[in-house]
Order: sequence, then C-alpha cells, then structure tokens
Amino acid sequence: MRTDTLLLERSPGELRAAALCNGEVLQVDHWRDIGASRVGATYLARVRRLDIAINAAFMDLGDGADGFLRGREVARSPDAAQGSHVRINRLLHEGAAFPVQIVADGHGEGEAAKGPGVTSFVRLRGRIVDLRPSTEGLVLPDGVGGAARRRIETLVAPLLQAGEGAVLRDIESLPAEDAALVAGIAADLARLRTEWAAIALRAEGARAPVRLDPGPGAVARAMADLANADLGSVLCGDGETAAAARRWAARYLPALEGRIEAARAPANLFETQGVEAVIEGALAPRVALPGGGELVFEPGETLTAVDVNSGSHAGSGMKLARDVNIEAVVALGRQLRLRALAGAIVVDALKMTERHDRAAVLEALRETVADDPAGVVVHGWTVLGFIELTRARRGPSLAARLQESVAAPQASAVALGYAALRRLLAAARAHPAGGYAIQVAPEVADAIAGPLAAALAEALGTVGGNVIVAGEPARARESIEVMVR
Repeated sequence: MRTDTLLLERSPGELRAAALCNGEVLQVDHWRDIGASRVGATYLARVRRLDIAINAAFMDLGDGADGFLRGREVARSPDAAQGSHVRINRLLHEGAAFPVQIVADGHGEGEAAKGPGVTSFVRLRGRIVDLRPSTEGLVLPDGVGGAARRRIETLVAPLLQAGEGAVLRDIESLPAEDAALVAGIAADLARLRTEWAAIALRAEGARAPVRLDPGPGAVARAMADLANADLGSVLCGDGETAAAARRWAARYLPALEGRIEAARAPANLFETQGVEAVIEGALAPRVALPGGGELVFEPGETLTAVDVNSGSHAGSGMKLARDVNIEAVVALGRQLRLRALAGAIVVDALKMTERHDRAAVLEALRETVADDPAGVVVHGWTVLGFIELTRARRGPSLAARLQESVAAPQASAVALGYAALRRLLAAARAHPAGGYAIQVAPEVADAIAGPLAAALAEALGTVGGNVIVAGEPARARESIEVMVR
C-alpha cells in the first residue's frame, strides 16, 4: 500500500507524522527534541578503538555513544588495501581522525545499548542525484541496464569531478530529454559541492571529535522518509510546519509543493483523523483478525515472536489453518510497519502439512510486505513450522517510543508528558484563559520539569506562560487533566 496522505503535527518538543492510504494508518513516527535522530549528521570523528574480531572501529563523535564503523564502510585511498574482507587494522589506526556520517541511530539501553552506525562514505542529498564527495563512481538503481544505463553514464560522467561520485536517486522521475537531465544533475551537483565545501572548511579548523553538520531537521526528516511524488496531500497542523514542508518540497519534490496545506486553525490532526486510536491498538499485544482469529505479539530483547490463534474463525481442518494463516500474514504486514518492529521476527502459524498451502501463505506475506519502505526479507518456514523474517531497523519501535520497556509495557513518563503538553495546547485553543493547571502523576510531573523542560517552555510561550504543573500522588499514572485557572 502506497501512502496517499501524510499528516504532520507539531506539538511542544515533538513532531508526529502519520502515513495513510485510503484513510488507513500505515505508519506513525515521532521526532523529538530530546534524543533526536542524528541520521545524516556529519562529524569529524576520531578512532577510539579497533576491534579486529568483528572488523570494525569505534569512533569518538564527541557527543553520546561511540559510532560503530564497519570495515566495509571505510572509504579507501587508491593505494590502500582493497577488497571486502580487508582487516580494519590495515585501513585505520587508533587516533586517526576523518569525517563520518551517521546512517543509523543508536538503540537499546544498558549493556544491550548500541551506538549509532556510521560510514565514511559521506552522502549529501539532492533532487536527482546525491553527491558522494570522497567516493568515485556513479551508482544507479538496481535493474537499470542496457541502453538506459549507457545513456545515463554517458551524460553524467563528464559532470563529475575527480575523486567524487554520485548516486542516482530515482530512475522513474528522471527527465526524458537529455538536456533537461544534464541541467538538473549539474544544478544538484553545484549546490551540493557548495554544501560540502562549507563542511570541509569547518573540518579544516576543527579538532576531532566535533560535529560538522547537524543533518536535516524534524520536518525534513519526516518528508524525506514518508513523502513521495504521488501523495495526494500533506496536511499540517499549523502554518509553520506547512512552510517547512513546502521548503523541503521546493528543493526535492517540486510537484508536491502545491499539495501541502495547513489546517485552517491549529488542530490535533491525530485526534480528528483517528490516528490516536490506531496507536492505542498498535500498543496492545493482541490484534483481532477479520475472520475471528487473532495475532498475539510477544516482543523480546533479541527477537519478536508472533503467535497465530484461530479463535472463533469458521471452518475446519487444513483449509481453516490456511485461511487463518493467510489472514494473519496480511495483518502482520501492516502491523510490522505500524509498530515499527525490526530485526528477527518469528511467526508461530497454525500447522499445515500441504506444501502448496505453506507456499500460498508465504506468497501472501511477501506480497503484503513488498511495499514496506524499511525492507522485509521473508526467509521461509523452519523445520519446526515457524515462519522467519527480518525487517530492517529504521529507528526505535512504536512501543520503545511510548512505553517504559518490553518488561514493563506501560506508557512512559516522557510520552505521557508530551501528551499532557498537547492537551494543554488543545485546552488553550478551546478555552483561552489567563492560566492553566496540568494535573498529572508525580513521575509525569518530574518528566515535564526535567527532560521536557524545553518543550514546556515552548508550550508556555504559546499559551501565555501562566501554567502550573502539579504532580498528585493519588492520581493514576495515565490520568491527565488540564484545568482552566
């Protein structure tokens, strides 16, 4: 299912985005000021430690956990050792400093925490092509060959300078005319070279480790992840967010710029469009299937287990098992994206003995996940009758963003704090007054006063500043009330 509507809703300290298709919510994302994503940020980093056993380096970025640099992500000079299996100690030495770019945020806590993934193949985004300033060569999308490849290579190669490379973004959106293609790519490269020159200049006078470029902001990240030229509309909760989305579209997707609009008055789009209810359902462990069966999600530290129950589904025998399993994998495909599940996923499907039934279930699953932007690999059936699949990690799961932990699946104090600030703004819009009181549980009040202090200040600036946050010991954890004073 391809997104046709995108919702962007800014609230104090947070941007929320929802991708919809025919009114059905496909994906929900959160971009928060605290713990903000750093994907795309560029650093002058220093090698802190080499780990020959895993052929990787741990990079001191200067803020937060060390970056993790795999050997295959090390850009090499022409005289350096070549090959995909060259040991990291032949490429780098401890103390070496060079630019890296974050390609994946860190995740996990405690001993299971993993730092951000980084690469030395820095890549700057353009409209038609991305610039790789320190990596030679032109990279085309998979499946482009023959006359199309020769045409593009002939036109683009003369535009590249010595030592730099480019990645063609999307073959389907390329101009048909050679002159238009060359002009568009040349404009991209000129602008991106200017950006890279500014980053390189900062690196020349800097002492590692230091951040050279913060990467895109929240609206730009949301648009880059979720927008496409076929979107029917991008609906924003306020004019400032809409303006930021239009600026992004003008640069990367001009055809979309005219389809970006702001709500007539600041509004809670997630409430009016039914997204809040979908989020609540996506945090529940059980999902009902249309025919009466259900999926049961059991997330763990290393993998997610999904159990398929037949429940009250009508039917019997192998036909029942096949029908329930097909319903289950179709629903699973949507839930994977909605819940932002990643890594190893094991499905305990109803047992089937016929090979054609098992093949039909896998075909239904592969068809369902084909459009998942994260990329899902269906590995097939195990000898024990489980379905194994993996989904690429693109950030924390929905539960990780909104709940305390896998072991304690209750709303986190931070998530409840954000919800309280959203309710404050809604109350201020509905009942303008000289002051308000937010009544919450003590741990939520502590979160608002602590990690959400900047978000609270943003909210105070919007509603006028006269706000009391009261932590009430007797109040239930998820109970939030905003009173007009």
